[in-house]
Amino acid sequence: AAGIARELQARYPQLRHVVAGFAKGCGQKNHNSLKGVEAVEDEVELLAFCDSTHIAPRDFIRRLVAPVVDGEDFSTGYHKVVARDTGIVTMAYALCVQLMRYLQGISSFTQLWGGAMCFRLSAFRRYGVREFWMSNVVDDCSLADRLIHLGARIRLSGDAVLMTEAREHDLGVWHHWMDRQILFLKFCIPYQWVLLGVLACLMLLPVLWAVLAVLGVLLGKLSFGWLVGVLVYAAALALVLRSWAHFQEAVFPVWRWMVAFCASACMFVWVYLGTILAEGVLWQGIWYEVGRQGRVIRMRRQK
Repeated sequence: AAGIARELQARYPQLRHVVAGFAKGCGQKNHNSLKGVEAVEDEVELLAFCDSTHIAPRDFIRRLVAPVVDGEDFSTGYHKVVARDTGIVTMAYALCVQLMRYLQGISSFTQLWGGAMCFRLSAFRRYGVREFWMSNVVDDCSLADRLIHLGARIRLSGDAVLMTEAREHDLGVWHHWMDRQILFLKFCIPYQWVLLGVLACLMLLPVLWAVLAVLGVLLGKLSFGWLVGVLVYAAALALVLRSWAHFQEAVFPVWRWMVAFCASACMFVWVYLGTILAEGVLWQGIWYEVGRQGRVIRMRRQK
């Protein structure tokens, strides 16, 4: 991103390249964003934030800021993962993000997503976002919970969608990503973390039941009638995943999506169980010990 910024500065004089330095007492991403705000806040009315690791359509910023231009204080977008191969991990990652995107569309679950969000500068100051970020581990979900308690409204801009390409996605990378998503909810919005555990069980239990039913029939412990229930579940799952698959740019066999879904359910529960006793989160080479509402207690940079 730094190299691109230097190249573009020659064409766009208003472009700033801000070097933030190391964070102390908050998430590095929060620190970076705050330094960016300091560089421009005397000259702007709106603040738009966008991750550099996704592909944006040409009119993305227009779509993202539209709700704020219309009078809202805060708006957010989201992203979709486009699977570029049929690897189970790649497809499972795409499914996980798709599920989170659907949850964003439910008003009671809509949260700011740090990869695509917009504030009115006056709201940034009025709601104390600067002071909140200066001691928090993450920029989005903890702030979203605070804003809800303060009566602020967060508007989802459903058309402001970034694209994330996934190719030969690594199992460890997927695990660490899911671990962060769950841990941020645990520390920042505990009640949603509990609901997430319920969702994990609802995803895994039918899969587990289907596997055990098939084994029971094969071992002669259950009647063939149990297979009817398994086939009905498999057919329903196939229909749902086929409808989800239209968000992808390539057509993959539905059975691959079904295997990816089962892998997601297993990983979901496995990672969730690991977060129960966790006291901190590892993010981009920094270990954060985190307290209530996402407040950073201590941080340690790994060598």
